Formats: sequence, structure tokens, C-alpha cells
Amino acid sequence: MPDSASAGRTGPFASAVDFVVHPALFCAAVVAGTVGGVLFGWLAWLWMSGPVGQVLSGAALLVWMCLLYAAVRAAGWATGSRVGAGVCAAGWTLAQAALLLAGESGDVFFLLASAGISNAYLYGGVAVVAFAVVFTPPAGTRSG
Repeated sequence: MPDSASAGRTGPFASAVDFVVHPALFCAAVVAGTVGGVLFGWLAWLWMSGPVGQVLSGAALLVWMCLLYAAVRAAGWATGSRVGAGVCAAGWTLAQAALLLAGESGDVFFLLASAGISNAYLYGGVAVVAFAVVFTPPAGTRSG
């Protein structure tokens, strides 16, 4: 059985709804990933402010990772398949990769001065979206 919201039909965009929803999810995830990555600078600053800031930054990162997991799972639930969750995860990951690229002046967006929290955000975020996709039930197995 194909893993799409329109089970029983063939093709990657088997229905008009899939054709509209999946690109919209991808674009929303790219925007959310870019905005989240820019706002991550606040956590990096907090991390460098001392021990109390590191605890607060770690707690905020944990909350962010839980929200990210919930958002990707919600995309899968809303589309009724892993495809929706995967599209959302791919958009978020692409946004993070784009922020890692060097700018015109050769600067990388994520500073490695606060490597502990930066690595936790980047690699933890990729792991969280991957787990969210894996734990999203395939099409046709959702109860309700």
C-alpha cells in the first residue's frame, strides 16, 4: 500500500490535495527552520553568559526539540502518512544546511565559539526530525 494520504492511487502526488499540501508543508518548514535558526543565536548568547545561562539555554533547547518533534509528527498526522512528516523534516533540515553555508564575507552563520549548544541544536534537531518521521505511522495504520 502506498504511503500517501490518498492510498489506493498511484504516483507521488496522487491527489490534488497532496499536490498542494506537500509543497506547502515543505515551504513552511523551510521558513520555520530559517527563523528558528536565526533565533537560535539567542540560545548561543545565553550559553556563553555563564553556568546559569547554560542551564537556561539547555532547558530552552530541550523545549525547542520537543516542539520540533511535535510539529513534524503533526505534519504526518495531518497528511495521514510519513510522506508529510518527511517533507516537513526535509524542509527544516535544508534550512539548517543553508544556514551552515558560508556567506559572501566567508562567515558561517552558526558560530563555533559556543560549539556545545550549536552542535546540540544542529545534530539534535536532525535526530529529532528523523525520529519523528520514523515514529509516524505509515498510511492506513492510523486508528480512529
